[in-house]
Amino acid sequence: MDKSLTEQITPEFLGIIWVTKDQLNKRPKYFDQIDYLFNGLLTHSNLAAPHKKSIYMGKSYGRPFFLAHFEETSSDFEKDIDETFNMVQGLNSGSKKILVISDRNINAKKYKNFSLQTF
Repeated sequence: MDKSLTEQITPEFLGIIWVTKDQLNKRPKYFDQIDYLFNGLLTHSNLAAPHKKSIYMGKSYGRPFFLAHFEETSSDFEKDIDETFNMVQGLNSGSKKILVISDRNINAKKYKNFSLQTF
């Protein structure tokens, strides 16, 4: 049996990259589980004017933990992903493991400093 999203997150994870077809105000699949992991931050953020890229910071197991959300149709998708990996490279965490929730392919070889696990 597959673990739920919330059960997948362990202290080894640095964050989540979440790529959806819909904007966050449409509450795409896994919205509620991810919102739970970030203590309601998605619900309380300004979802009335969503963006094609959103980055949230929180803590998990007392360590920095990020969520990067992207719309898969964004024309700047590759550039936005690159910028996100460059940003999280500097987080003070012993982990480089990132959960990826996406139907769109992300080139794991390009980000060899990280361990990408698909959900």
